[in-house]
Amino acid sequence: MTAPIDRCAIYAFLEEILNENDDYEDSDIAPIIPALISKRPSVPKVEGFTELVINLNEEDFRYHCRLNKETFMLLLGEVEAYLVPDVNYVGGGYDSVPPKKQLLVFVWYLSNQCSMRNIAFNFKLSKSSVHSIVHHVAGVISALSYKFIQWPNNQRRREIKGKFTKIPGVIGVIDGTHIRITNPVGNDRSYLNRKKFCSVVLQVVVDDMLMINDVFVGFSRVST
Repeated sequence: MTAPIDRCAIYAFLEEILNENDDYEDSDIAPIIPALISKRPSVPKVEGFTELVINLNEEDFRYHCRLNKETFMLLLGEVEAYLVPDVNYVGGGYDSVPPKKQLLVFVWYLSNQCSMRNIAFNFKLSKSSVHSIVHHVAGVISALSYKFIQWPNNQRRREIKGKFTKIPGVIGVIDGTHIRITNPVGNDRSYLNRKKFCSVVLQVVVDDMLMINDVFVGFSRVST
């Protein structure tokens, strides 16, 4: 079995050659160049997983992705322009991943308790690409949220009041929940909730049709 290449030793050797020693010939350096430019061993990936998910029937797609195909396509229509790969990009990162696959990776991450390593394996991506995709798509959706999450106007408030007949003047229902987080270093007690795990608080206001009208997230337990 071939011994593993110590890349750190190789770089140190080159630095010594370039900076301190003039006694080496090009022929001394040439044999180690392939080791520097060689790629890491490829990691096996699942073939065709993206197409498999896209072609699931409606019931199975909703089960795995927590939304139906129509909603997925509507969301894709909103974010696609912000996820289009750069035509000048020649690398292999997330910038070369089609918008539909980026959104599917993001939805799959939110909908299933999978590690990024597992998602990378299924979607034939690197773990760093999955990380970049999740953060990028989340940022795009957050930036566009104002188009859908809006406080009701006067007319809509009157309509909502008419639906809550048992309690006059109600224009929405408010509640909160805890989003589990990794224990913050040095300040974990500020985030420790009554259920004995660290979290930030999510607050949501919905109307009579359970449409979200306001969202706030970020405060720790001591701020509530």
